[in-house]
Amino acid sequence: MSAGSAMAGNVWLLVAIGFLFQVIGVAVDILGPRYVARWFAFWGTGVIFGILLVNALYAMTPPAALQGKWDAVFGAGAYNEVVSVATANGYTAVPWNWGAVSASLTIPVVNTWPYVICPLVGEVESPRKSIPLSMVGSAVIVMLINTMSAYNFTNTYGTFGEMYNFCVSNPKVSAQFKIQPIMPTDLSAYSAVLTNVPFVAGLAAFSPQWSNFADMVLNCAFTSRPAFAIAMDRMGPGIFAKVHPRFHSPYVGSIFWFLWSLITLFLGGIDPGTVSAVVFGITFVYGFARMMSHWAELELPFSRPDIYKGGIKLEIAGVPVMSIIGAFMSGLFLYLLATLPANPVSSALLIGGVYGFGGFTYIYYGKKNLEKNIPPSQIYGQLPPE
Repeated sequence: MSAGSAMAGNVWLLVAIGFLFQVIGVAVDILGPRYVARWFAFWGTGVIFGILLVNALYAMTPPAALQGKWDAVFGAGAYNEVVSVATANGYTAVPWNWGAVSASLTIPVVNTWPYVICPLVGEVESPRKSIPLSMVGSAVIVMLINTMSAYNFTNTYGTFGEMYNFCVSNPKVSAQFKIQPIMPTDLSAYSAVLTNVPFVAGLAAFSPQWSNFADMVLNCAFTSRPAFAIAMDRMGPGIFAKVHPRFHSPYVGSIFWFLWSLITLFLGGIDPGTVSAVVFGITFVYGFARMMSHWAELELPFSRPDIYKGGIKLEIAGVPVMSIIGAFMSGLFLYLLATLPANPVSSALLIGGVYGFGGFTYIYYGKKNLEKNIPPSQIYGQLPPE
């Protein structure tokens, strides 16, 4: 935590580290699918190790031992101080809430991302088999991991974890601490408290960051691959369809992502407040995009039965399971978006600008294709998914 606090106090050090990460990310992405796969496998191993370590620390700590371990890290009386401050400021146990449970169902989507393989569909063998298997398999593994982690955390921390979260969520309440310092409120940080071995505590606290090393490449892939697909469908600039002659990767899209990412990175060093608003807006844009993706699940079996029948065809009473899931998830995402806190004006402008630009881009290339006697409605029919 001391190292993290020191780094957080030096904005341009963080910018320099971010720049290094961006360079590595775009380089690995351009190297192509073989190196990208090895990169994901290596850091994915770190993620699994971190998850197992965190849960092992929880499993080895009975609830009765928590107070002693907490005080050993933060000082004698820290545990009781959290309890007393939380109680004095009106903490009550959190009741069961179906809305909160429904929102938590999106955790595998917005946090652990089981569908991240999607942009690389065109770079794997037998995508009709391997892509659905990897996505469903990842989702099942994520569900089991999240369930195990939630159980272990709740078993060890009980209501004390809620009390600490309650206190640090309000600066006026946490300012009342005399002994207890402020620490991150996540599973890995909480698990790091449970060991008196500094090296193990460091590994546990650092465990979420293994996935960020994989994200260095994945963030680039999520831009370069869709840009390549759009260009191949003649609905975007043709330059994005260029493939590297040696590494067979859509390198123009990778470079495009890198250059735009630098703008956000350096702007973060100059004006962090603006970047925060932009990030919030991007989060909303992403949520809206996910909702529309689920609408696509709903209608695909009816609008494009040729594609639907070529994949995994599961039905209940003649109704496609894909459509049922799409209807449920699109409604859930709409609810979550509708209940978000009000966006700042800058974020709202970003959201409108992103979708407005996308709409006019579609109009431009749609008209351009019609002039060439290429109906946009037939584009996906001419080039099969596999």
